[in-house]
Amino acid sequence: MFVGFAKFSDDTVRPLSSLGDFADAWATDNALIWADLEEPTHDELRGFGRVIGIDEAALEDCLHGEQRARIDEYDDHVFAVFYGALG
Repeated sequence: MFVGFAKFSDDTVRPLSSLGDFADAWATDNALIWADLEEPTHDELRGFGRVIGIDEAALEDCLHGEQRARIDEYDDHVFAVFYGALG
């Protein structure tokens, strides 16, 4: 499942409901974007990775799960992997 939001330089906020919406927002200068992929398919994750140019090892970690939470900082984005807390 993909859920995302983008805040643009004019302070408008738009929901992102697909990888295409995400790619369009990603290509916009000065957009602040939040994207959440819950149990992504292999193809969804690869498409997401192509848009942001993320490290292949980080994508593999997402596909296999059961890893420790991680935060990777890049020049133009932060990539974080975490799992829901059980209560």
